[in-house]
Amino acid sequence: MDKKTVIMAAMLIMASFTMIIATANGDTTEGSTNISHDGLNYEFISGHDVRLIGPSNYIPANGNFSVPSEITVSEVTYTVTEIKENAFKGNGYIVNLTIPDTVTKIGKGNIPFTDDKTGAFQGCANLETVTFTGGNVDTFKHTFAWCTKLTTVDFNGVSSGGDAAFFGCKALVNVNNTEGIK
Repeated sequence: MDKKTVIMAAMLIMASFTMIIATANGDTTEGSTNISHDGLNYEFISGHDVRLIGPSNYIPANGNFSVPSEITVSEVTYTVTEIKENAFKGNGYIVNLTIPDTVTKIGKGNIPFTDDKTGAFQGCANLETVTFTGGNVDTFKHTFAWCTKLTTVDFNGVSSGGDAAFFGCKALVNVNNTEGIK
């Protein structure tokens, strides 16, 4: 093994060790560390809150996907409170989606002064149903845009809907529990 390869291997080991120590020591400041759990990737927001940033190698069984309300890593439990923009954009595996009451924000909407669409579930070609289980959730622009097979949305606990959140959802015919949405 040449010197350059040894140095690169040592750097990778040190980076991995640093991530483990930061997590174990509770370094959960926003952007400090990303973690992977059960095929999904997360980033720290603050304290014990994490943001779901997308799948690493997760494919839902039978198309059913429930966003976890919490995850436990190294005996520390974290609450999933956000879903990042683009997290599942274009995912063709999700058919039925359930979002727990711990999630309070989905995506951030468009990037200002650009045409960059950043919907968390935008273009999920096989998505048919979305169920919010409660809580106080804010959805942002294009969250579910162009989910062309989406037929049913149950809005339990959604407090605000983003502009054009369901743009291009031509099959959407069942919209339930809309009271309280701003």
